[in-house]
Amino acid sequence: MHPPAYARPCYFARPGSIISSKRIHYQVLSILGEGAFGRVVKCVRLQDKKKVAIKVLKQKGNYYSRVKKEIQALLQLKDLDAQKCNTIQVHSAFHDRGNFCFVFEYLDTSLYDFVKANSFRPLPLEGIRFIVQQLAVALQALRSISLTHCDIKLDNIMLVDHENQPFRVKLIDFGLACDASCLPQGCVVGALFLMERLFDGKNENDMMRCIVELLGQPPNQILDAGLKTQEYFCFCPRNHSWQLRNDINYSGKAGYKLLHSLDDILYALPVEDSRGQELFLFVDMLKKMLDPDPTARITPEQLLQHGFLTNADGASPSKEPEPTAGEDRRHLRRAKATKRTRESVDEDAGQNSKRARNAV
Repeated sequence: MHPPAYARPCYFARPGSIISSKRIHYQVLSILGEGAFGRVVKCVRLQDKKKVAIKVLKQKGNYYSRVKKEIQALLQLKDLDAQKCNTIQVHSAFHDRGNFCFVFEYLDTSLYDFVKANSFRPLPLEGIRFIVQQLAVALQALRSISLTHCDIKLDNIMLVDHENQPFRVKLIDFGLACDASCLPQGCVVGALFLMERLFDGKNENDMMRCIVELLGQPPNQILDAGLKTQEYFCFCPRNHSWQLRNDINYSGKAGYKLLHSLDDILYALPVEDSRGQELFLFVDMLKKMLDPDPTARITPEQLLQHGFLTNADGASPSKEPEPTAGEDRRHLRRAKATKRTRESVDEDAGQNSKRARNAV
């Protein structure tokens, strides 16, 4: 049974409409975004003309369970200093026409919209460093209250005021929050540098193959405990080890991937570039963030002590992606394109299955 029209976010959370708690009224200015579980709108608080963002949850699926979980997460967030911890500030929550509404501070734009507006040019290392440092502080604070973000992506990292505070960011959207690690942050950091997905599988099987090829296979003790291990790996009793299933290991099913190893990122700069050591530290940090073994993966506290963050010269990042960043990354693309050509010849010579076996 569908909720009545007046209870649907698309009906009353639209430009020009009024959203109200018992004492405060907000006018919707524009729609900022919409997902499977809610709509986020930009509003002005009529009492003082202050701009805010309001998330209106949709009545679908396990609605009340999601509301309860998000309220619990936001109550925990209220214990943190949002400015120091780089998390979005929660103002209030209320119920309007059958929908739960959460009021947050209004922020500038998401990192995704920023890079999209800049033609997906890769960010300079100093900008990435500043973002990583802020996210590490946020994850450290969230970890202190046994909470962290399970949906870290460019859409959920907001620039606060990019014109006046370049690359100052905050985490938003704690609808999916539980105890987690630096792994999703590592995927975001890699994407900011390359403007390519680190793992771009066509399906779950292809995604697992991408992960194993780029990061290596998870340790046997991790696979032993996995609930879905047998969907992707087969067990070898002779030496008590796991091996990627042959039908997954066949690389002919997958599209072209930019990286075969995280070390390939080192080709992103010319050999004579003075930033070589900085890039080496960046790759080392990325490896530690993406370690397949969660017990060995770097923690937010350790991340803040990593050389990529501590060896900075203290200079403020530029407001825009540096013009040369895209050219720097093309060095990597040219090197990989040459390697790709060689691999095409190998495939024509019937070497595909041999290379797949050697990847595990």
